[in-house]
Amino acid sequence: SWDKAFKLIYKIDVKEAEHKWLKLINSKEKINVEFSAKDSVIVYADDFYIEQVVTNYFTNAIKNSAEFQGLENSIKKGFLPQGVLGLIPVMKAHIISALVGGLEKKALVVVPDDATAVRLCEDLNTFGVSALHYPARNLSFYTTDSQSYEYEQKRIKVLRRMLDNRCDVVVASAEGALLYTVPPEILRQKSVLLKKNEDTTLENIIMSLNCAGYTRVDAVEGVGQF
Repeated sequence: SWDKAFKLIYKIDVKEAEHKWLKLINSKEKINVEFSAKDSVIVYADDFYIEQVVTNYFTNAIKNSAEFQGLENSIKKGFLPQGVLGLIPVMKAHIISALVGGLEKKALVVVPDDATAVRLCEDLNTFGVSALHYPARNLSFYTTDSQSYEYEQKRIKVLRRMLDNRCDVVVASAEGALLYTVPPEILRQKSVLLKKNEDTTLENIIMSLNCAGYTRVDAVEGVGQF
């Protein structure tokens, strides 16, 4: 996994490093280099910056390939749709992240199911892209005493972040992308933002929560209750 790959970077084999550095330096200048350590050295470094270095290395490599440049130029000229076949999952995330960064565009990615969407989101976030999973709704055709609004809350959260332009990529399953949802103008109109040190009445908050579909209960046990 990527996490394990980043952690392995911290452990440096001194003998191998000495051989590589001496070969590099001696080929250019006559400089003597000596390593006092005999075993592996643990280097303490910042996870974020190491991740950025590795990500930039791979992203720059793919952007300089003729295949990627041809794909990017075709999209810029509007020659759509474009097909890219034979990619493993992590390479799909690599291509998408590079296109989003190079074209300075947002992307909606539709995949077969939610499990694939979650994995792709994780890979995209690893490449430094702000990716969100837009899940399918949990439909119930029976009357029940209790009902979970967890997926509904996740969907609305993603839609709101799309309105605020706070994400680069949204990944959804085919089922999730096809389900009806609230129109953008209604979501913007019905959204309530409570700011620090702002005065409001309890009646207004209760009315806003009721209009948003929240249920008033004696004890809050899940999303959608107050």
